[in-house]
Amino acid sequence: MKKNSAELWIWRFFAFRLPADWEMLSFSRELETGRCAFADRRNFRFEVNWRQVKGPPDFDRMLSDYAAKLADDDAGKPSRLSRASWKGLAAEVDGLFTTRFGRYFGDRKCLLELVFLWPDKHDQDLETSVLTSVASMPCIDGNPQRWRAFGMDIAASPELPLAEVNVRPANVEMIFGDPTRGRCETFKRLGLVAEWLDAPLTKWIGRAAPSGMTFEKARSADVHGHDVEQLVCFRNLAPVRRALGLRRYYEAAAWICPRDKRLYHAAVSHIGRTALNERPFAGRILSCCERTALNDQA
Repeated sequence: MKKNSAELWIWRFFAFRLPADWEMLSFSRELETGRCAFADRRNFRFEVNWRQVKGPPDFDRMLSDYAAKLADDDAGKPSRLSRASWKGLAAEVDGLFTTRFGRYFGDRKCLLELVFLWPDKHDQDLETSVLTSVASMPCIDGNPQRWRAFGMDIAASPELPLAEVNVRPANVEMIFGDPTRGRCETFKRLGLVAEWLDAPLTKWIGRAAPSGMTFEKARSADVHGHDVEQLVCFRNLAPVRRALGLRRYYEAAAWICPRDKRLYHAAVSHIGRTALNERPFAGRILSCCERTALNDQA
């Protein structure tokens, strides 16, 4: 698998590259333990499993225990594998040839397990390419947390947990933080734009804002050939906070990528004395294509 023909995914602070036709069909938001599964057009092909641990596990014992379990399940005699920094097993499970690899990442204190399902043939070149592409994202205080999934490349604030992921046909949304308190960041990618967008983006972005907000300002910007509309509005808070000069601000940007014709929408809700008044969100906290690519490429 050539790098330029692979899709970069970043989930739970780990980056990896998969064939472009493998799509994520299930996922977990939790940091302690979770799983993501990918499939091509016909079959499930790949799983990523993670578990927070206190220290390096005993891989030899883990593999021996798993091999014994497979033997008890009549899965055939498993064989040991080693690829790059990964240790694993190969076995036929439920009639399907499967390879499974594990690796401990000390910077994240996380045990990562990758599972490959081979419905046709065991492609060792592809397997090695995926394994060698896996990297832990830099763990530096204050750095944005980067997520790349469902056609979006996101740089969310480091202190915000991933709160919601909503994946529907032609409509993807990822929400970080608590929408009812503190700071919240929302990222959307919307397809079939020509079928439903019935107003200019300058009006649509206002419609997408929460109800009860007071308009403050709007402006347009060109970001590497993308016509970006920006909006700032606010809501007054309770008298005590208002006396301190605090407001609930809502700032958003929306644009249609000329490459894939999808609508991208990034919004930040926060409490402060002034608006963020920063550069357009396009290419800074949300990227749609290489023209708006985030600076910290994996």
